[in-house]
Amino acid sequence: MSVAQTPIHAQDKGSDEVDVVAIISPKPGKEDRVRPPQFPLPRLHLRLRLRLCTTYSLIHSYIQVEELLRAMTQKVHEREPNTTRYHLSRSFGSDATPEFVMVETYKAQADFDAHLASPAFAELGKAFKDEGLLAKGLTVLKVKSVAGFEMRK
Repeated sequence: MSVAQTPIHAQDKGSDEVDVVAIISPKPGKEDRVRPPQFPLPRLHLRLRLRLCTTYSLIHSYIQVEELLRAMTQKVHEREPNTTRYHLSRSFGSDATPEFVMVETYKAQADFDAHLASPAFAELGKAFKDEGLLAKGLTVLKVKSVAGFEMRK
C-alpha cells in the first residue's frame, strides 16, 4: 500500500468553495440539560451520593451537547446538498472542559449563507442560548488553506 501526499495548494479546489471552522465551547457545569440521575442511592454517604449525582450530571449533560451537534450533522447531511464537509471533532487530553470543533466546506458563499439561515441552525442556536450551554459565543472562522497536505491511498 503506497501513500501519496498532495500539497493543498496543488489541489484543484473550486475558487468559490468556502471553508469554515466553528469552535463550540460548552460552559463547565452549566451545560446541564438534564436532572441528576434518578436511581436509588440510600446506603451511600450523602457527600458521596451528591458527588456521584453531580459527576453523572456533568458527564451526561456534556454528552447532551454532543448529541445536539451530532443531530445537526445529520440534518445538514440530509438537507444541505451543497455542504461537502461537515465534520465534528472534540478536543481531549487536558483537564479543561472539552471543546467541539466543526470543520465545514460549502460549494459557495450562498450555500454557507443558506446554512446560517436554516431552521436547524436557528434551533441549535436557540438551544445553546435558552439553556445557557456555552461558555462563550460560537467562534466561526472562514479559512483558506495556505500550506499542508492530505494523505491519499
